[in-house]
Amino acid sequence: MRTDDHLTLDQALRLAHRYFSQGQLQPAEDLCQRILQAVPLQPEALNLAHQMGASRLRHYRKTLDQEKRESPLRRETLPNFVIIGAMKCGTTSLYHYLKEHPDIYLPEQKEHGIYLDREALIAKIEGQFDTRVRSRREWADILVSRYDGEKMIGDASTYYTKFPFQGQGVPEIIHILKPEARIIYLLRNPVERIVSHYLHLLDDIGPGKAFSFDSFLSQDLSLPLNTSLYGYQLQRFLTLFGLEQVKVVTLEEFKAAPVETIRQLFQFLGVDPAFQCANLQEIHKVSRSRNDVDSSQLLFPRDVYDGIMPFIAQDVKRLEGLLGRRFDEWDLSREAWTLQCADSESRRRPA
Repeated sequence: MRTDDHLTLDQALRLAHRYFSQGQLQPAEDLCQRILQAVPLQPEALNLAHQMGASRLRHYRKTLDQEKRESPLRRETLPNFVIIGAMKCGTTSLYHYLKEHPDIYLPEQKEHGIYLDREALIAKIEGQFDTRVRSRREWADILVSRYDGEKMIGDASTYYTKFPFQGQGVPEIIHILKPEARIIYLLRNPVERIVSHYLHLLDDIGPGKAFSFDSFLSQDLSLPLNTSLYGYQLQRFLTLFGLEQVKVVTLEEFKAAPVETIRQLFQFLGVDPAFQCANLQEIHKVSRSRNDVDSSQLLFPRDVYDGIMPFIAQDVKRLEGLLGRRFDEWDLSREAWTLQCADSESRRRPA
């Protein structure tokens, strides 16, 4: 497999090692990202990316020092907890539930990306929020314009766990700017999340426009697949923050026991766990398209399923090892997700 029009995988790996050995971190990291986009979980690229961790911290520390000299940050109003994802795993609902707590402050919108690297942050603010800012400080001040002394200030941005496509440097930036930050990561059945990713895109293109699941699957699945590789995404944060600062919750757990799950999250954040959310049973931002698409149309051709499952199965094992728990509630079987079983009664329609 080629990582671009010029380099084979082996050539790209050799060149990335050469860049790293010469102290050229940025081109080495760029090559690693291109390799991992082309070949998710490629072991040599993962290992090299891990080796670059200390160099990456030094790089972002220098970059952020320059930012702070130009426009000093008010550290006390930077988010001290972060919902890092994953996309289509209930983050919008969780954002609304946490927002109800009197000791928690969250901005009026999620996905504000305050911990993105500066270039990505400025581009995102201009593109998504149609706002021009010159610095991280300026954007941070806008986000806390309604802050009233709440104990916890939150950031909910699923871009942070779409690496290597988005979120480069996010764990390092959070660790440098707010090393005591608490990290919350929501997960769901990784195959189901890919299907829900499609439904999300279907909503985005609007009604009346044809975009079948087959068309979605025929495109490059690297971004949807990488977003579902939770162990791969989480390891970047655990390396810097450790298990004591990270809380992982599955959407399946959340749906089965919402009151207890929210209580545990309040406790993790150090706010009153006895607080009762008024609208805990309300589901926020359900896909408009899911009721318009028959579930039998959301099954995988066997060759596509067989192509992605080795990556997902390997990553689930990685995730279980990182967290010391199993995820037996996730049905990843071929019978549940391929076209041969389109009339299966047990097939669920993703949200």
